[in-house]
Amino acid sequence: MDKQQMLEAMNKVRQTRIYLDKPVSKQDLDALLEIAQWTGSARNTQPWHFVVVQDKETLGKLAALRPNIDWVANVPVAIALVFDGHDTVLESFDEGRIFERLAIAAKVMGLGAGTAWFLGDDEEAAAKRMLNVPEGRVLHSMVALGYVDKSANQLPGRNYVGRKPLAEIAGATRRCNDRYRARVLGPETNESQSFRNPGPKTEGESMTAVLEELRKVRQSRKFTGEPVTDEQLQQLLEVAQWTELAEYPAVAFRRHSGQGTVARVSAVRGESIKWAASAPVAIALVISAKGEISGAFDEGRVTERLMIAARLLGLGAGTAWYGDANQQARAKALLGIPTELTARSMVVIGHPSPAAETSSNGGRKPLADLVSYERYDGEFGRV
Repeated sequence: MDKQQMLEAMNKVRQTRIYLDKPVSKQDLDALLEIAQWTGSARNTQPWHFVVVQDKETLGKLAALRPNIDWVANVPVAIALVFDGHDTVLESFDEGRIFERLAIAAKVMGLGAGTAWFLGDDEEAAAKRMLNVPEGRVLHSMVALGYVDKSANQLPGRNYVGRKPLAEIAGATRRCNDRYRARVLGPETNESQSFRNPGPKTEGESMTAVLEELRKVRQSRKFTGEPVTDEQLQQLLEVAQWTELAEYPAVAFRRHSGQGTVARVSAVRGESIKWAASAPVAIALVISAKGEISGAFDEGRVTERLMIAARLLGLGAGTAWYGDANQQARAKALLGIPTELTARSMVVIGHPSPAAETSSNGGRKPLADLVSYERYDGEFGRV
């Protein structure tokens, strides 16, 4: 599979709820866990633990916690995402990034993925008891994985096939001082612009290539002066456009094609994100979702898609957060973003400098410390 085919596969990732009665092989599951292991996190804290659930009785009990997740009873395997519980927004953001990596990798490997949420304290507490998750940890969701039943309607009563036109969710002109411009979002459209033709099927392609590309995705903080082309930016925005989000409209995309605006926004937090000023393009994520957790989760999903797509296009990307409420307000004022919307981060994109390519973003905790089977086993989990 070449990189263009991977980009096309990313735009076909959809929530899967109905699976074939066919197990996921240990080889595939191990590959997916390693892909999740290499997800980026703030300050490389990796505040997560994965509980792999394959026991049908346990899956049935988890599915019974809420009618909307009853489909979990019939999935081959689910990975519960357990977090340290130190920062709700950042960990929900990381949770979105993990899910998106798993969903993209599953698609390319010929599998499907779906997210199932435990809503409210009672549901979460019940799920934690079933999986032996300690009281201080957080368990909001799990990722279901398996072979898609293509004969079934995956989202009965819903029509998420199309996407709103890119022109309505992306403020993107060539003027470097272009400010946020949001129109009332109209009906969804089935157009996917340059990715209208889904391209070759990806089932059966090499997992090794997928794993290696995803493992190489790193936070970039140093960029050359080479510009990002209009074609590359268009592809990046389309990849972001095809994110399946919890609420519509959830994310608007803001493009800066000159360093002036990027530098001014990068200055709102002092030295912390000053590095972002060297990037030729930044995409500011504007969240209208009302839920703090769901909004951060969607923000993480879009961020991960952009970072993966940038890698496939030969670019580098990094996520930069504006800081506290006052710093966010300053960034929104610079970009002309309405005060009632949430804007707390941007994805900066450019050609990474050679020094950035040779530097390390830190290692990863061993999978043996991150993965438990059937029940949470903390740092004593064994793969």
